[in-house]
Amino acid sequence: AARGVLQAVQALRIVINDALSAAQRTIDVLELLQLMAQNVKRMDVTSRASVEDRMRELQRLLEDVRSAVAAFGKKGWLRHALNVKRGNAFSQLDSAITGQLSLLLQFYNLARD
Repeated sequence: AARGVLQAVQALRIVINDALSAAQRTIDVLELLQLMAQNVKRMDVTSRASVEDRMRELQRLLEDVRSAVAAFGKKGWLRHALNVKRGNAFSQLDSAITGQLSLLLQFYNLARD
């Protein structure tokens, strides 16, 4: 029984660490988006639209993180944390944010040139 409890706690620790990592990435990305939004306003219409599309997709992913983190402590939060919207676990969601951020930065840099 004690071994089972230890395994459950270790699994929970992984989920919590993933949640903390995703939450920290969310904060970092939100700060970056705020700075970028000011610069995007000065771009031509075509470039701005392309960059803003990627920004919206990134914001959608950040909303998924917010939703999962907000569920912590509520009934069913562990199930929710393990199965975030569209079947993404926190670590998968974190990877999706990283990929989308990289794509956004590529479009942003091309639009500035």
